Amino acid sequence: MKSLSRLFVSVCLMLATDLFAQISDSSNPTDDLLPSIESFFQRTARQHQEKLWLHLDKPYYGAG
Repeated sequence: MKSLSRLFVSVCLMLATDLFAQISDSSNPTDDLLPSIESFFQRTARQHQEKLWLHLDKPYYGAG
C-alpha cells in the first residue's frame, strides 16, 4: 500500500511538472533563434557549391 501511494505521488508530480513546463511567457521562443538561422542560410549561400557528377556509362555501379 505504501509503494502504491509513492507511485501515485510520483506520477502526480511528473504530470504537474510537465504541465507547468508548457507554460511560457507571451514572447515567442523562436524569436531568439531567428538571427542564427538567418546567418546560417546566408553563410550557406555564400559558400562554394558542390558539384554533382553523374556517371552514366554503365548500367549499374556496385560497391567494391
